[in-house]
Amino acid sequence: MKTLLAFRPVNVRLAVAHLAQAYFNFKNTEPLDTIHRMCTDIGEPVEYAGNRFMKDKNVHAYTAMWCYIGEFYDDMFSSCSDQEILAKASGYLRTGFTYKGTDITSHDIIQASILWDKREWDRYEERRNGRRSFAYKAISPVAVLAGACFGVLLPSS
Repeated sequence: MKTLLAFRPVNVRLAVAHLAQAYFNFKNTEPLDTIHRMCTDIGEPVEYAGNRFMKDKNVHAYTAMWCYIGEFYDDMFSSCSDQEILAKASGYLRTGFTYKGTDITSHDIIQASILWDKREWDRYEERRNGRRSFAYKAISPVAVLAGACFGVLLPSS
């Protein structure tokens, strides 16, 4: 069963992001907040590792970066459990890995992790995760109440 990267714990998402950084070498960009990213016009497509993303749409670089990370995750980890992903990431940190014919060394992965910390992307994603969990907790009672008010039909035997 495949699980979307967005539904993984933040430590797993960040482990995948560091590995993807080592391959794609993402440029520095401010994550901003979701509203600003949706309203920001970057003018031209973002390009990483010779691939162009969303040629017909203007997408904020941070959003495009996570789309590339998602593709990387789909190729390498989507059918793995959280523990398997973390174990593989730990192994890659010692030995490196090959992705699409490109050898990524353990030094590249360490540099990517340092870069994410320096750019404060790790901190941003951890804070964002806290806001998401709060939103899910706040939405759940509202959804139950709305379902009760509008008479959601439950299956009967």
